[in-house]
Amino acid sequence: MRASRGSWGEEKQTPLWQLDLPLIHLSELSGLFLILKWPSGFAYATQTGGLSCEQSWAEGILVPLGRAGQERLDERFGDGRTKYSGWCFNGIDDDDAAWIDSVLAHLDPAFDRGPLITVDRSRLADSSEAWVHVRIGPHPERHPRDTFDFWPFHGIPAQEAILTWENSD
Repeated sequence: MRASRGSWGEEKQTPLWQLDLPLIHLSELSGLFLILKWPSGFAYATQTGGLSCEQSWAEGILVPLGRAGQERLDERFGDGRTKYSGWCFNGIDDDDAAWIDSVLAHLDPAFDRGPLITVDRSRLADSSEAWVHVRIGPHPERHPRDTFDFWPFHGIPAQEAILTWENSD
């Protein structure tokens, strides 16, 4: 039987070896990525949670966001001198969410005009280092079909996503 997700959360409940979906590992890729929640038939997996080395996955569509911001996220979550001491695997708090929102707001000049990608406050307990539940909002100033400029979410109605990057372990 195919594992499917009607809502976020089952990615923690179903082990990778039980998935009946093609699985793409992201662990060796550098940069920031979004996994847009979408019934694509493909699952993306990566190591998360800092030194706890959790294995997290989600079905969706992978959108690369580049390398900007990754170093700041690594410093906040992977540095042994921070509040998590490299062990951010059991949720994040609202202070972390606000800080991540500020990092995301400056990834692309188009994002500076409004909160396009924000941390999903209802999923803080399910987030960890290299695996943060986010929401994607509409572009604040233009309809995506009005331009041919770079727009990473053109025509994709997904609003829920996972922000992921290389785990610091």
